[in-house]
Amino acid sequence: MLNSGNRKSLILVFALLCTVTSVGFCQRPSSAPASTSLEVRLAGTDLYNSIVSAARNQVDKDIDAKVPVYLSISSVIFVVLGLLGVKSLSDLKANLMTELRANLSAEIIEELRKSMERQADLSQQEIKKSIRHEIDEQLSDLRTRFEKENAINRLKAFADKIEKGDGFTRSERSAIMEQLEVLKDYQKIRDRDDFESILELIVDNFFAADLSAEIDRIVSDYEIIVTRSVGIIITLIQDYGMRVLGEESPDSEDVRHYAMFAKLARQYKLQAAIIPYILVYENTFRVEGWKRRLDAAIEDIKYEKDEDKQRILESLQKHCDPKHISKVPTARVVRMANRFSEFLKAHQHELEVVGVK
Repeated sequence: MLNSGNRKSLILVFALLCTVTSVGFCQRPSSAPASTSLEVRLAGTDLYNSIVSAARNQVDKDIDAKVPVYLSISSVIFVVLGLLGVKSLSDLKANLMTELRANLSAEIIEELRKSMERQADLSQQEIKKSIRHEIDEQLSDLRTRFEKENAINRLKAFADKIEKGDGFTRSERSAIMEQLEVLKDYQKIRDRDDFESILELIVDNFFAADLSAEIDRIVSDYEIIVTRSVGIIITLIQDYGMRVLGEESPDSEDVRHYAMFAKLARQYKLQAAIIPYILVYENTFRVEGWKRRLDAAIEDIKYEKDEDKQRILESLQKHCDPKHISKVPTARVVRMANRFSEFLKAHQHELEVVGVK
């Protein structure tokens, strides 16, 4: 590898050589001037031979004059090249190219090293940021789980108290709804059987306490759970059935929920639970096509098991007495009981025919 001084010398020599070459060898021999010694009287072959001879003489003179200069310059150049350890122009070119490649490689490597250092710094920052984010997410998840588990434990405590027959106070009812609000968006709660049991107990007791607004919120917030729990479906058939059959003009949302749970009852083969409400509903409101639907519902009873027929009869008879429906009958309960009594009186014979007697 050439040192810095040799490198500069090579460049100067190379530049000088190029300059000389371009000045010397690139010039054309000067054109032979019109010979003043030619005789005007010459013509033809003699004239041609005379012009060629004069031009050759002029070229020879130009070359003789420049050769010493070229020799002097070439000697200097090759002496310098010899001192630098360069044997020929091709060696000079090769050394220059090697030096350029070395310098270029060093520059590229240095830039690559700096770039890698910058990327490493950025990567470390990203890693730290990612780790912090992951830790924050884990802490947030732990806080959420703690909050949800605490809500479930509080609901369990309320459920145990209710199950013992102690009931619940107004403040406890509010607390139950607050815990349910905390849990409504907690996806993991949907797969817990213990929570489904707690929710069923709460729905049963809210129904007994005629807490319609609270039940509506539970149905809205926990629809996935309430629509798969047989126990909750049976309770909600009674609740929405009472709302519809106990009103002169039922609320449209109550009717929608009643129809939804009636359909679910059929899917879960809970005919004994839903058929009494279907019979009384068709007989009371008599919407277009009601007679056909009523006759079909009565006909379906014929194919039920004997124990289910017995349950249907007991349900019809029970709902005829307001005191069997609620400890403290309301106007809604009394109205519904009257409609059950009207149905039995009007269709007792048809029921006996299908085995309900």
